[in-house]
Order: sequence, then structure tokens, then C-alpha cells
Amino acid sequence: MPAVPLAAAVPPPAVPVVPAPTPAPERAQPVVIPPRLGEIDDDAGGTIFSTGLAATHKPAPAAERAEPQVLAVPCVNGHANAPGSRSCRLCHAPVDSSNPRLIRRPVLAGVHTNAGDFADIISGVVVGRSPDPAHGPSGAYLLRVPSPSSDISRNHVLVTTKDWNVIVTDLHSTNGTTVLPLGESPFTLRDGASVQVELGTVLDLGDGVSLRIEPPRA
Repeated sequence: MPAVPLAAAVPPPAVPVVPAPTPAPERAQPVVIPPRLGEIDDDAGGTIFSTGLAATHKPAPAAERAEPQVLAVPCVNGHANAPGSRSCRLCHAPVDSSNPRLIRRPVLAGVHTNAGDFADIISGVVVGRSPDPAHGPSGAYLLRVPSPSSDISRNHVLVTTKDWNVIVTDLHSTNGTTVLPLGESPFTLRDGASVQVELGTVLDLGDGVSLRIEPPRA
């Protein structure tokens, strides 16, 4: 019998079979609760997963927030108000204070001069005959007012907001500012002092110039 070649007697090596990967289970898609009550914004939380696990209602990290956030309650017309309010700061409608929610702070008020100029108080408003941004917070609006007799200082007064309050601060002006609150006696603000004021308050800077704190127009 003829000899069989050695190479023909050795079978080829087996090719290993790699099992197909098992696909990862898909994560349930979130169902986002839409904002309610007009101005009330629930974007800071409120995502519920379809598996039934609810995400905790938390504000965004401070580094990610472009604007200050406050707890708010809505009036029947959807305007945001400070917790504990009984009537709306803008429309005077009843307020439901039972469920405060975290929102981006709305623009609370504006400054209206007796010459007709108006500025919403967003980061702040520096008022004077030649206002300088260094006397206000970053992004402050510079509101120039006339003062033929130079009774008004270059940087006379600063109007800002904190939480739900409007704050007026004297910028060490030469003659101070006369504050005329609604239904109360007027007084003089000077020497860098600050005071909380309400809508309707008038600020008399002198030289025939006055400002009124009014609802925002933003």
C-alpha cells in the first residue's frame, strides 16, 4: 500500500467560535413633567422615570445656574410671589402658599425717572449724573440723570434686589437721597446706608430729579 503523506494526515486547527455579545438592557426613558402655572418654572427637578423611580427635586449646582433661584408660590394668574404672600405683588390676586417651588428669580421691579426713562432691576441700576459700573454689581445698568446744579453725585444711588426684596443703597452721595415710602414719613438716606423699599416708593435725588420703584416691564 502506498504511503500517505504526513501533511494530509493532520487535520487543520479548529477556529474558535466567539459568542455574540449580550445586548445591555435599555434604560427606561424619562417622562418630563411640564411647567405649570405660567411663570412658575419646574425645570430644576421633577423628572420621573417610567420604572417608577422618582428623581429627587434638587436645584442645579451653583456653577450651572445663570440666575439666582428662589422659593415661590403662584397667584391664580400664574405670577410668582414670595412664600407666605396672601396677594400677588403684581396683580393683587389671591396667592396659593401651600406648595412653594424653586424657580429662577423673576425680575422684581424697575426704576422710572420723572423724565420718562425706565430700567428693569436685573443685576442692579446705578443712578447718577455720570454713573460708573465699578459702583454696582457685574452687568449693572447705568442710569444717567441730569443735574444742572451738580446737586446729584456722579454715582448717587444703587438699586438692587436680594431674594424677594428691592434694596436702595446710598453711594456716599454728597446730599443723600430723600426716600418717600407709600403711606409713611419721608427720610434721608446717606453715608452708604441701605434700605428695603416697596413698589411705589419715590426716591428724590435733588435738582428736580426723582425715581419711582415700579413693576417690571421685562
